[in-house]
Amino acid sequence: MLDKEIANTFDRRSALFLTGGAVLTSILILRMLQLQLIEYKKYKKLSLNNSSRIIIEPSMRGKILSSDGVALAKDEAVYPAFIIPDECEDIEMVLKTISTELKLSTKEIEKILKKIEKQRKFKPVIVRENIKWAQLAKLKLLNLSGLHLEPGYSRKYPGGGLAAHVVGYVGTLDESRTNPRMATTSPFLMTGLTGLEKIFDDSLSGTPGQKITHTDAIGRIIEGETEDQIMAIAGKDLRTTLRQNIQKKMEKTLAEYGSGCGVMLECDTGKILAMASAPKFDANLFRSIDGTGYIEDLRNNKLKPFMNKAIEGLYPPGSTFKIVVALAALESGATTKEEKIYCDSKWEYGKHIYHCWERKGHGWMNLESALAHSCDIYFYQIALRIGINPIKSMAEKLGLGQKLLELLPLEMAGIIPDREWKQKNIRESWLHGDTIISGIGQGYILTNCLQLAVMYA
Repeated sequence: MLDKEIANTFDRRSALFLTGGAVLTSILILRMLQLQLIEYKKYKKLSLNNSSRIIIEPSMRGKILSSDGVALAKDEAVYPAFIIPDECEDIEMVLKTISTELKLSTKEIEKILKKIEKQRKFKPVIVRENIKWAQLAKLKLLNLSGLHLEPGYSRKYPGGGLAAHVVGYVGTLDESRTNPRMATTSPFLMTGLTGLEKIFDDSLSGTPGQKITHTDAIGRIIEGETEDQIMAIAGKDLRTTLRQNIQKKMEKTLAEYGSGCGVMLECDTGKILAMASAPKFDANLFRSIDGTGYIEDLRNNKLKPFMNKAIEGLYPPGSTFKIVVALAALESGATTKEEKIYCDSKWEYGKHIYHCWERKGHGWMNLESALAHSCDIYFYQIALRIGINPIKSMAEKLGLGQKLLELLPLEMAGIIPDREWKQKNIRESWLHGDTIISGIGQGYILTNCLQLAVMYA
């Protein structure tokens, strides 16, 4: 009897334990299902230690226009094709698949793969900056993981190299190295690197758009987690004083000589109607298939195509400086318009003989005829009478020896020497010979093309 009661008690307890175990197991299973299926996204974000990131979306850049409204630089809507390596199961397979449609060369594919190796895998890599509509449709149908086709903008220079040194060019933030953090979040955002593109970058760029996304611990964007978005505002157009027809003619003329520079001003207003430097470059080719090679060739060119010689180059002004000496002579009373000096092609002073460019000599020269015939002998003697200080003072009044356009960071001020300058820089005393050759714009005098244009205007 006792054994039977013990057995019944055991059976009741066993049933209770089994029931309880079944209930607990069911609860556990249901909780697992909830975690795995219902609350999967929530806990995935927590497990990945996600954070918010602001993605900068490019705005349409403002145009740079000539005075008559012709675009020297403008943005064009494009559809770039790019790859995010982190999203690709097989990058080489993706490139092989799209290479036929986009006609990617072996060189292009190698370039893309090298760039992928150098940067973090979540950063986009451009495959082609702009694809055609037919290509876009076919690639969309392929639905390849990691391949993105998104609308964007590309900077174009309709005139090719027209006014290239003044207009300048743009590049990515990676190339500018001014904002590495933004370069990571918006690799296609363009910024001005040289010229007006750089100087007026804030105005031209406008206001980029923003969208807030969630990223995991290594920086990958978690799809479907965009919280907010601010639309981009286009940049403002910039109208210059350049006259397209004059600019073209000046560049064509300079190209015939291979290297040189020129500036044309409107005398009444001081407006720059044309500023050219040769040889020039075409910024449209920088991002082409052979862009790297093109840039390298420009850098290796001894004629310095990237240099804006009109403001960066310093040269002896030569006979163009004679007007400075003439004005200094009149102001100081060193001569009159009527006084004549005889030129027989050479003039001896001390132990030196100074020659005129005209081997036959000019004969008797007054101020007006000396300027008209650019007589060296006349200006040698007049400069010696005046002295270097009055000559320097007049030169500075006419804009020499100083920067005229504070906006252009590479503009050179030039040199208008005097006794103090020579002692400080050459560590030698000023000689009469220095004053004499300064009379014809030689010696230590250096000016740029813009300064000479301002002087004569």
